[in-house]
Amino acid sequence: MRQRNKDTIQYNDWTATRRAKGVYYARKTSWHKSKSYSLHTTSKEVAKRELIRITNEEMDLHPEFSCGALIDDWFAYMVNRGGNVKGHQSVCRRLSKFFGKIPATDFTTPEGYRHLDEYKTERLEQGISLTTLSKEVNTLSAVLNYARKGLDDFLKLPKKAKLTGTLIVFSNYSEDNIRDFVLTEEQSLQLVESCSKIKRFGLPNTQIQQALELGIIIGLTMSARLSSILDLTWDRVNDFSIDFRNPDLKGKRKKRPHNAIPPQVRPYLDRAKLNARTPYVIEAFGKKMTKSNFSSYFRQVRDICGFYDKSVPKYKRFTFHSLRHTCLTNLRKGSMPISKVSDWAGHSSTDITERVYTHSSPSYQNEEAKIAGSFLNRKSLFGHNREQNESNHFADTMVKKG
Repeated sequence: MRQRNKDTIQYNDWTATRRAKGVYYARKTSWHKSKSYSLHTTSKEVAKRELIRITNEEMDLHPEFSCGALIDDWFAYMVNRGGNVKGHQSVCRRLSKFFGKIPATDFTTPEGYRHLDEYKTERLEQGISLTTLSKEVNTLSAVLNYARKGLDDFLKLPKKAKLTGTLIVFSNYSEDNIRDFVLTEEQSLQLVESCSKIKRFGLPNTQIQQALELGIIIGLTMSARLSSILDLTWDRVNDFSIDFRNPDLKGKRKKRPHNAIPPQVRPYLDRAKLNARTPYVIEAFGKKMTKSNFSSYFRQVRDICGFYDKSVPKYKRFTFHSLRHTCLTNLRKGSMPISKVSDWAGHSSTDITERVYTHSSPSYQNEEAKIAGSFLNRKSLFGHNREQNESNHFADTMVKKG
């Protein structure tokens, strides 16, 4: 639970707010409906307990929850957690339109597969891509898994699970979950050097160029995501390492690593530190560089290098995240153990590293190929020697004449 202010309490999809004469009122929140009740108390602790009681009573009255109710519950949780939920809102609306009246318990039986197949058929007829379909189905999976939780992440109090049982397996419908645009060493160097060609209002600008250059170098060498680079502050950069974990971020987030600084990167950090005017590593004109501004200049560099091709599928196009793939794939190419690559990436397990980032590419399997065929080193290929082939042919001819 996240409190918007000292007089606001949130639990699941309910919000309690202090109103006239200090009395708390509870309101059920979602994007399309709301209802409000007086809790008849001015005590914050009593209001908190009442909020939990209202939620539990509602669950007792409706033991068979529909997917629509669980989608509302999950979306309210995402709003409470904070961050941009605009994308989640549109996905939840589409899911509610199809799955809204379907009992959630269907997804603990094979009946759930039939619902997913029907949804897939309908969405593909509407012209969406398999990648978009996968994102929507993954959101439904997140909704159902949240309903099975027994602990509220924000209030830190027990919460009755709205769904029990084992869920069906949700398939990944995307054409390919592998981002196979990986820069070569020459392309990486070209990308960094092209930062000096960036212009602002038609004129070269050193601050923009150096900020962009440093962000790209960190992405290429330390496999950091763009969001973790842009909110990186100097207090998390020391002489030997960078801690990309931001203690100010609350709620469930993607894990971030704490990695050693490559010696080649140190001079670029020292230059930025010398000219720093804010607590942020990536800055320009005395302000933290926003994601929209950085991305705008990054697209300029990408176009200068000619790395972006609209004719290929989206998952094969070059983006800033391709720098992360490049770094991790190069580490794996250098025969680094997958466990160390996973640790460098900040993954909780090696499964994601193996499946997405360091995918098997024939160009990176020279060592494996040599080992696999080593037993043939002591065997000569029949017919490989030209002179032997001619001798065998002459002998065969003489036998036929004889």
